[in-house]
Amino acid sequence: MTKSEAAIAATSPFFRESDLLTELKKRGFKDPEPMLSTLRSSLKRAREDFQRDSGRSHKILSP
Repeated sequence: MTKSEAAIAATSPFFRESDLLTELKKRGFKDPEPMLSTLRSSLKRAREDFQRDSGRSHKILSP
């Protein structure tokens, strides 16, 4: 699993950390925790950006 594949999995509405952890272990990551930590922080940042941006676009589109 590449970082981009992991990022897609993390942003999926069906994302479960345990599933991703299992997948990373299957793919040969001996210590997947650093990857999971990176994904957690990236996902948190993406959610914050999305919430901020969606609020901004709503204001722009509102009459």
